[in-house]
Amino acid sequence: MKRIFLITTLLLGFCFLAPLAAQNSDFNRKITLWLKDIEMQYHSMGEFKVTKINLNNEQKTLEIHFNSNFASIPFREEIIEKFKNDIQKMLPSKEKYFIILYADNKNVIDLVPNIFRKKIEIDKSRFSETNKPTKPFIINKNRQFAINQGLNNRNIALGNSHGYYYSQKFDRWQWQRARILQTVEDKFTTQIVLNFLLPMLENAGANVFLPRERDTQKNEIIVDNDISQNNSIYRENGDLKHFLKDKKVGFAAKKEFYIEKDNPFLDGTCRILQTDNEISAFVEYIPNIPESGFYSVSVCWQKQEKVVEDAHYQVFHTGGVTEFLVNQNIAFGTWVYLGNFYFEKGINADFGKVVLTNKSAKPKQFVVADAVRFGGGMGNIARRPADSTFIANMPADKRKKAKLLSNFTKEEYEISGKPRYLEAARYWLQWAGMPVDIYRHSFGLNDYVDDFASRGKWAKYLNDGSANAPDALGLKIPLDLSLAFHSDAGLRDTITGTLAIFSEKSENKDEFPNKQSRYVSRDMADIIQSTVVEDVRQIYDKNWTNRGILNKSYAECRFPEVPSMILEIMSHQNFLDMRLGQSPEFQFFISRAIYKGILKFISYQNGKNYVVQPLPVNSFSAILEGDSVQLKWRQTTDILEVTAKPSGYIVYTRTDGKGFDNGIFTKDTMINLAVEKNKILSYKITAVNAGGESFPSEILSVCKKDNHRETVLIINGFTRISAPESFRADSLAGFGAWQDFGVPYKNDLAYVGEQYNFNLNSPWLDDDEPGFGASYGDFDGKIVAGNSFDYPYIHGVSISKAGHSFCSASVAAVENGDVNMNNFFIADIILGKQKKSVFSTIFQQKIVDFLQDGKAIFVSGAFIGSDLWKNESGKNFARNALKFSFRTDRAAKGGEINTVFSPIFSQKATFNFSTQPNEIQYHVDSPDGIESADNMAFTLMRYGENNISAAVGYLGNYHSLVCGFPFEALETEQQRNDFMKMVIKFLMFYK
Repeated sequence: MKRIFLITTLLLGFCFLAPLAAQNSDFNRKITLWLKDIEMQYHSMGEFKVTKINLNNEQKTLEIHFNSNFASIPFREEIIEKFKNDIQKMLPSKEKYFIILYADNKNVIDLVPNIFRKKIEIDKSRFSETNKPTKPFIINKNRQFAINQGLNNRNIALGNSHGYYYSQKFDRWQWQRARILQTVEDKFTTQIVLNFLLPMLENAGANVFLPRERDTQKNEIIVDNDISQNNSIYRENGDLKHFLKDKKVGFAAKKEFYIEKDNPFLDGTCRILQTDNEISAFVEYIPNIPESGFYSVSVCWQKQEKVVEDAHYQVFHTGGVTEFLVNQNIAFGTWVYLGNFYFEKGINADFGKVVLTNKSAKPKQFVVADAVRFGGGMGNIARRPADSTFIANMPADKRKKAKLLSNFTKEEYEISGKPRYLEAARYWLQWAGMPVDIYRHSFGLNDYVDDFASRGKWAKYLNDGSANAPDALGLKIPLDLSLAFHSDAGLRDTITGTLAIFSEKSENKDEFPNKQSRYVSRDMADIIQSTVVEDVRQIYDKNWTNRGILNKSYAECRFPEVPSMILEIMSHQNFLDMRLGQSPEFQFFISRAIYKGILKFISYQNGKNYVVQPLPVNSFSAILEGDSVQLKWRQTTDILEVTAKPSGYIVYTRTDGKGFDNGIFTKDTMINLAVEKNKILSYKITAVNAGGESFPSEILSVCKKDNHRETVLIINGFTRISAPESFRADSLAGFGAWQDFGVPYKNDLAYVGEQYNFNLNSPWLDDDEPGFGASYGDFDGKIVAGNSFDYPYIHGVSISKAGHSFCSASVAAVENGDVNMNNFFIADIILGKQKKSVFSTIFQQKIVDFLQDGKAIFVSGAFIGSDLWKNESGKNFARNALKFSFRTDRAAKGGEINTVFSPIFSQKATFNFSTQPNEIQYHVDSPDGIESADNMAFTLMRYGENNISAAVGYLGNYHSLVCGFPFEALETEQQRNDFMKMVIKFLMFYK
């Protein structure tokens, strides 16, 4: 007789609708315990529940249905097989049953990503015929190598979370999250994306689109045929018959600020040029740059029939000319990013402009010339609470709710007062020309809602009109995926870890317009999340949590009609997560894991093998040899990725601190280049392969003077990047910027202010009173300078001004013998804020050998004494070689230092080094106090506030000058030049 039992259970109780036989009761007890054990293994995914059991003893089949939390497990074939074997052993009968497991109404085998399937049949509905490589969007003609196994010509929408927004409820601009643990999610995610993930994806060849401003440059100059800002120059040249007489609607920046529904891309005109085989007409965009620095270059064009796919843009910058071919058939009516370049202050018609020519492989068609934008700028979208007139004109079904949301009205509009890159997507999308229904989901009543909805709608609009969604109107960019990057809140006392979210349906449809199954989004989420979790567990924390893959109808993964996900990388509210999250090294590492996950997914979807871009090179040196410089370096092995091997290198050159050129390619790890006398030449190296380009090396510099004075060897030992100092004791924990601010990678975009609430038991009340971790907001709109990796240039400028040639090398190059210190008379060792083994045993011996030969050495660094004093060998090296003793750390709070009368300091001089976070140079929060340790050594400088010894000189059988503060932290170039002249004078004393 057929016996089918329908069983509805709870997690610990299994309350059945019908009584079971004793043997089945035993099975129920066992599966209850088993499920509890599984839940413990996946503890962060919530309660696991059985919702239904269908047991057919006659046909020997068993179906078990689990809840949606159970579907969060990253299923693999071996996991499913193990679960089935476990369940088979619990059955009262020893006979083999056919077991099917369901979770969230899906057979769990359907939850295994295609890429991990070995025995399970591949789900072909998750592939797409439309999203194959198409015509290139942007081609950098100066790229020195080919990317054919990376992300070249792939298109990615990448959202960097929330941003500064206007709250109609409180009538103020504010963050969307609380200031916690010295950051806020709105800035924290932006830091990781802009500093690490975005450049990695672009280095792999991808076109990456952001719904927020990407450039941190606060200045913005727009050059346009209608209105050019700051007396900039728009100029049409050549045979003017190629310019059509009729003008089309285009961009114009006519307003100081923009209000509801304003669209600057409809306020002006654009120019149309007929194409030719050669350049016969061109447009020059010459900005008047307000201050020297790096500026993004963005261009725009309007929709036009017979427009070419190879619009020829040239960017003239201080490093040379970089040329781009741009497909103007897509991405019309918005800003399109070309790159970031160094421009000098003022108008420079030779190397400070953008040129659009009419040259094309298809003559007698068209290119569109509209505005060119330099820099990111400040926010210019103005907001205010909705007034009664506005509400009266709303759709009737929205009007009642609107009245409840609008507590008061006012006439004045307000802008944020923040750099545009900090603002929420809703405002950037308006400035970027998006249709109003993209950024006004709530009809302008609730900017918070508008913002998160706009990011998903924006990704859809980018893709609409492409082969992926040919029946929709949009920008026709064939997106490969959309990824929203977040760090969700959640206070725990253990690692929170990483969560992935996708949406199975949109408008009750379970497939994209190209008929691709939306479950491909789960595949993508699983691949990226698993790559992150596995890599972090191997290198950083074996307990890093995989929080599962949630199927939720969230805007950022529901609206886009391409594979989409939200990645909650960690919790910005959890102290243990943020101990890692605040580390620039970890931010690089986790971004690399995300990039690798994206690369795996896109490559698999398109049936391609992939290669991971290399890691940065090491042991770099730049040594003068006659009238040339020899550059040497070594490749870095990636222990997590066998494909990440370099096949060549790009050598970039800069002259006198301006912009770098387009580089030259070499297959070797050494190259000789000619040097021009009396010019400071700087170099950086990247490793390349078929997968892309690595992050750059440190920057090394050389200068060949036309005199015959001693050449100085600069040794860069300042490689540190680190999180702020942190602590935990009983119920107190947090980050102590007053102890050690840490060292940001180049620039810290995430810092908001010092933490002031350290009580782990202090509860969150609201974002203005967030409890534990609460931090000040005095750095809300600011950047904090970190390690620029460019200090040989800073030292070199002053050495050159003192009349000496110089060259430079990394500490690693000296340690491994690639550079021989003994070939030089003077060594300048840069230690900055280097900590932990400032001097390795090998490096100590190299210095000892150097000094025993009667040479001279200058050493400066904030932790030079406190680090060496951690062991006896370090103390002996400091006393016997460098001739100083450590007195105290935190020797001064202020940055004033005064010279002491000595054979070289006959008059008192005062210098100042940076001690507070700022945007110009890294600051010193803990300089060392050091004293002489030899009869022929003496104090040369003292801290102004307490007269503690700050620098020690030694004039014996060799010369040494050691500073307990970093030379490059001196506040002005003039101070550094004056100081270096004194240093050189001391080191050359008697010579």
